[in-house]
Amino acid sequence: MRSFAAYLHALDPAHEVPPRGVFSHQARRSTPYIYTPAEVTALLHAARELRRFERSRIYPIVFGLLAATGMRVGELLALDTDEVDLDAGVITVSRGKSRDPRLVPIHATVTESLSCYASWRDRRDVMVVDGRMPFFTDHLGRRLTRFTTEYAFQRVRQTAGLTADGIRPRMHDLRHTFAVTTLLGWYRAGADVAGLLPRLSTYLGHTNPANTYWYLTAIPELLAHAARMLQAAPQNVKEARS
Repeated sequence: MRSFAAYLHALDPAHEVPPRGVFSHQARRSTPYIYTPAEVTALLHAARELRRFERSRIYPIVFGLLAATGMRVGELLALDTDEVDLDAGVITVSRGKSRDPRLVPIHATVTESLSCYASWRDRRDVMVVDGRMPFFTDHLGRRLTRFTTEYAFQRVRQTAGLTADGIRPRMHDLRHTFAVTTLLGWYRAGADVAGLLPRLSTYLGHTNPANTYWYLTAIPELLAHAARMLQAAPQNVKEARS
Protein backbone atom coordinates (compact mmCIF):
# COMPACT_ATOMS: atom_id res chain seq x y z
CA MET A 1 0.00 0.00 0.00
CA ARG A 2 2.78 2.44 0.86
CA SER A 3 4.64 1.61 -2.36
CA PHE A 4 1.52 2.25 -4.41
CA ALA A 5 0.87 5.51 -2.54
CA ALA A 6 4.48 6.59 -3.15
CA TYR A 7 4.01 5.91 -6.85
CA LEU A 8 0.88 8.08 -6.95
CA HIS A 9 2.65 10.78 -4.91
CA ALA A 10 5.38 10.92 -7.56
CA LEU A 11 2.70 11.59 -10.18
CA ASP A 12 0.79 14.05 -8.05
CA PRO A 13 2.09 15.42 -4.71
CA ALA A 14 -1.53 15.76 -3.57
CA HIS A 15 -1.52 12.02 -2.82
CA GLU A 16 -0.41 11.28 0.74
CA VAL A 17 1.99 8.47 1.66
CA PRO A 18 1.01 6.66 4.89
CA PRO A 19 3.77 6.64 7.51
CA ARG A 20 5.72 3.49 8.22
CA GLY A 21 4.18 1.17 10.78
CA VAL A 22 0.55 1.93 9.96
CA PHE A 23 0.19 -1.43 8.25
CA SER A 24 2.28 -3.35 10.77
CA HIS A 25 2.59 -7.12 10.72
CA GLN A 26 -0.05 -8.87 12.80
CA ALA A 27 0.83 -12.17 14.42
CA ARG A 28 -1.58 -14.88 13.28
CA ARG A 29 -2.38 -17.85 15.47
CA SER A 30 -2.95 -21.14 13.72
CA THR A 31 -5.99 -22.87 15.13
CA PRO A 32 -4.61 -25.69 17.28
CA TYR A 33 -5.98 -29.20 17.17
CA ILE A 34 -7.01 -30.53 20.57
CA TYR A 35 -6.60 -34.29 20.65
CA THR A 36 -9.11 -36.45 22.44
CA PRO A 37 -7.75 -39.20 24.73
CA ALA A 38 -8.83 -41.77 22.14
CA GLU A 39 -6.89 -39.97 19.41
CA VAL A 40 -3.74 -39.83 21.54
CA THR A 41 -4.11 -43.56 22.16
CA ALA A 42 -4.54 -44.12 18.41
CA LEU A 43 -1.36 -42.13 17.70
CA LEU A 44 0.69 -44.19 20.14
CA HIS A 45 -0.76 -47.43 18.81
CA ALA A 46 0.11 -46.38 15.24
CA ALA A 47 3.64 -45.49 16.38
CA ARG A 48 4.06 -49.04 17.67
CA GLU A 49 3.19 -50.28 14.18
CA LEU A 50 6.01 -48.36 12.47
CA ARG A 51 8.39 -50.54 10.52
CA ARG A 52 12.09 -50.37 9.74
CA PHE A 53 14.92 -48.83 11.74
CA GLU A 54 13.29 -49.90 15.05
CA ARG A 55 11.09 -46.84 15.01
CA SER A 56 8.37 -48.82 16.79
CA ARG A 57 10.59 -48.77 19.89
CA ILE A 58 11.45 -45.09 19.66
CA TYR A 59 8.49 -43.01 18.58
CA PRO A 60 5.78 -44.33 20.91
CA ILE A 61 7.98 -43.03 23.73
CA VAL A 62 8.73 -39.73 21.99
CA PHE A 63 5.11 -38.94 21.17
CA GLY A 64 3.93 -40.26 24.52
CA LEU A 65 6.31 -37.95 26.38
CA LEU A 66 5.13 -34.97 24.32
CA ALA A 67 1.53 -35.78 25.24
CA ALA A 68 2.29 -36.44 28.92
CA THR A 69 4.37 -33.31 29.57
CA GLY A 70 3.49 -30.73 26.93
CA MET A 71 7.19 -30.23 26.21
CA ARG A 72 8.26 -28.49 23.05
CA VAL A 73 9.53 -30.84 20.36
CA GLY A 74 12.91 -29.12 20.27
CA GLU A 75 13.25 -29.44 24.06
CA LEU A 76 12.59 -33.17 23.91
CA LEU A 77 15.05 -33.81 21.09
CA ALA A 78 17.76 -31.81 22.89
CA LEU A 79 17.56 -33.88 26.09
CA ASP A 80 20.75 -35.56 27.25
CA THR A 81 20.86 -38.70 29.34
CA ASP A 82 22.05 -36.85 32.45
CA GLU A 83 19.01 -34.54 32.24
CA VAL A 84 16.50 -37.37 32.65
CA ASP A 85 16.51 -38.53 36.27
CA LEU A 86 14.56 -41.77 36.16
CA ASP A 87 15.06 -42.44 39.88
CA ALA A 88 13.53 -39.13 40.94
CA GLY A 89 11.09 -38.95 38.04
CA VAL A 90 12.22 -35.46 36.99
CA ILE A 91 13.38 -34.10 33.64
CA THR A 92 15.63 -31.03 33.50
CA VAL A 93 14.99 -28.87 30.45
CA SER A 94 18.08 -26.73 29.95
CA ARG A 95 17.73 -25.85 26.28
CA GLY A 96 14.25 -24.35 26.10
CA LYS A 97 13.18 -20.93 24.90
CA SER A 98 13.81 -19.51 28.35
CA ARG A 99 17.42 -19.00 29.38
CA ASP A 100 16.72 -20.55 32.77
CA PRO A 101 16.45 -24.34 33.05
CA ARG A 102 13.28 -25.82 34.50
CA LEU A 103 12.29 -29.05 36.19
CA VAL A 104 9.53 -31.18 34.69
CA PRO A 105 8.21 -33.81 37.12
CA ILE A 106 6.76 -36.85 35.35
CA HIS A 107 4.22 -39.48 36.36
CA ALA A 108 5.39 -42.91 37.50
CA THR A 109 3.93 -44.51 34.38
CA VAL A 110 5.96 -42.13 32.21
CA THR A 111 9.10 -42.93 34.20
CA GLU A 112 8.49 -46.64 33.65
CA SER A 113 8.16 -46.21 29.89
CA LEU A 114 11.30 -44.06 29.73
CA SER A 115 13.21 -46.63 31.78
CA CYS A 116 12.25 -49.40 29.35
CA TYR A 117 13.36 -47.27 26.42
CA ALA A 118 16.64 -46.34 28.14
CA SER A 119 17.42 -50.02 28.75
CA TRP A 120 16.90 -50.75 25.05
CA ARG A 121 18.97 -47.72 23.99
CA ASP A 122 21.86 -48.57 26.30
CA ARG A 123 22.34 -51.88 24.51
CA ARG A 124 23.48 -49.89 21.49
CA ASP A 125 26.41 -47.61 20.81
CA VAL A 126 25.22 -44.08 21.51
CA MET A 127 27.04 -41.35 19.63
CA VAL A 128 28.52 -38.75 22.01
CA VAL A 129 29.09 -35.29 20.52
CA ASP A 130 30.96 -32.59 22.46
CA GLY A 131 30.65 -34.64 25.60
CA ARG A 132 26.85 -34.82 25.34
CA MET A 133 25.06 -38.17 25.23
CA PRO A 134 21.55 -37.81 23.76
CA PHE A 135 18.64 -39.43 25.52
CA PHE A 136 16.61 -40.06 22.37
CA THR A 137 18.53 -41.67 19.55
CA ASP A 138 17.82 -43.41 16.26
CA HIS A 139 18.70 -47.03 15.53
CA LEU A 140 22.30 -46.02 14.83
CA GLY A 141 22.77 -44.25 18.16
CA ARG A 142 22.59 -40.74 16.72
CA ARG A 143 20.49 -37.98 18.26
CA LEU A 144 17.02 -37.85 16.77
CA THR A 145 16.52 -34.99 14.34
CA ARG A 146 13.48 -32.81 13.83
CA PHE A 147 13.20 -33.96 10.22
CA THR A 148 13.05 -37.70 10.96
CA THR A 149 10.73 -37.14 13.91
CA GLU A 150 8.37 -35.04 11.80
CA TYR A 151 8.41 -37.68 9.07
CA ALA A 152 7.54 -40.40 11.58
CA PHE A 153 4.73 -38.28 12.98
CA GLN A 154 3.22 -37.76 9.54
CA ARG A 155 3.20 -41.51 8.98
CA VAL A 156 1.66 -42.12 12.39
CA ARG A 157 -0.94 -39.40 11.93
CA GLN A 158 -2.03 -40.90 8.63
CA THR A 159 -2.21 -44.43 10.02
CA ALA A 160 -4.27 -43.18 12.98
CA GLY A 161 -6.75 -41.63 10.55
CA LEU A 162 -6.23 -38.02 11.63
CA THR A 163 -5.85 -36.51 8.16
CA ALA A 164 -9.45 -36.61 6.98
CA ASP A 165 -11.39 -33.50 5.88
CA GLY A 166 -8.22 -31.48 5.47
CA ILE A 167 -7.33 -31.70 9.18
CA ARG A 168 -3.63 -32.14 9.77
CA PRO A 169 -2.85 -32.13 13.50
CA ARG A 170 0.72 -31.18 14.38
CA MET A 171 3.12 -32.54 16.96
CA HIS A 172 3.03 -29.11 18.58
CA ASP A 173 -0.72 -29.52 19.10
CA LEU A 174 0.08 -32.09 21.76
CA ARG A 175 1.43 -29.17 23.80
CA HIS A 176 -1.83 -27.25 23.29
CA THR A 177 -3.77 -30.37 24.27
CA PHE A 178 -1.75 -30.77 27.47
CA ALA A 179 -2.49 -27.17 28.51
CA VAL A 180 -6.22 -27.47 27.83
CA THR A 181 -6.67 -30.86 29.48
CA THR A 182 -4.75 -29.70 32.56
CA LEU A 183 -7.09 -26.77 32.89
CA LEU A 184 -10.13 -29.01 32.43
CA GLY A 185 -8.85 -31.35 35.11
CA TRP A 186 -8.65 -28.47 37.57
CA TYR A 187 -12.14 -27.28 36.70
CA ARG A 188 -13.57 -30.78 37.14
CA ALA A 189 -11.89 -31.08 40.53
CA GLY A 190 -13.26 -27.70 41.64
CA ALA A 191 -9.75 -26.31 42.11
CA ASP A 192 -8.74 -22.65 42.13
CA VAL A 193 -7.81 -22.43 38.45
CA ALA A 194 -6.70 -18.79 38.59
CA GLY A 195 -4.39 -19.59 41.49
CA LEU A 196 -2.98 -22.68 39.81
CA LEU A 197 -2.39 -21.13 36.38
CA PRO A 198 1.11 -19.83 37.29
CA ARG A 199 2.08 -23.44 38.03
CA LEU A 200 1.04 -24.44 34.53
CA SER A 201 3.06 -21.55 33.13
CA THR A 202 6.14 -22.68 35.04
CA TYR A 203 5.69 -26.30 33.98
CA LEU A 204 5.41 -25.29 30.32
CA GLY A 205 8.44 -23.01 30.58
CA HIS A 206 6.69 -19.66 30.19
CA THR A 207 8.26 -16.68 31.92
CA ASN A 208 5.12 -14.66 31.25
CA PRO A 209 1.71 -16.19 32.14
CA ALA A 210 0.24 -14.36 29.13
CA ASN A 211 2.12 -16.82 26.93
CA THR A 212 0.18 -19.67 28.54
CA TYR A 213 -3.12 -18.16 27.41
CA TRP A 214 -1.86 -18.61 23.83
CA TYR A 215 -2.21 -22.36 24.36
CA LEU A 216 -5.69 -22.30 25.87
CA THR A 217 -8.23 -23.07 23.16
CA ALA A 218 -11.96 -22.54 23.65
CA ILE A 219 -13.28 -26.08 23.38
CA PRO A 220 -16.96 -26.67 24.34
CA GLU A 221 -16.31 -28.09 27.81
CA LEU A 222 -13.93 -25.26 28.69
CA LEU A 223 -16.52 -22.70 27.56
CA ALA A 224 -19.15 -24.44 29.68
CA HIS A 225 -17.01 -24.04 32.79
CA ALA A 226 -16.42 -20.38 31.92
CA ALA A 227 -20.16 -19.81 31.46
CA ARG A 228 -20.92 -21.32 34.87
CA MET A 229 -18.35 -19.04 36.45
CA LEU A 230 -19.89 -15.97 34.80
CA GLN A 231 -23.37 -16.99 35.96
CA ALA A 232 -22.14 -17.46 39.50
CA ALA A 233 -20.26 -14.15 39.59
CA PRO A 234 -23.27 -11.82 40.22
CA GLN A 235 -24.50 -14.05 43.04
CA ASN A 236 -21.04 -14.07 44.62
CA VAL A 237 -20.93 -10.26 44.45
CA LYS A 238 -24.34 -9.99 46.15
CA GLU A 239 -23.29 -12.33 48.94
CA ALA A 240 -20.06 -10.39 49.46
CA ARG A 241 -21.96 -7.08 49.73
CA SER A 242 -24.51 -8.50 52.14
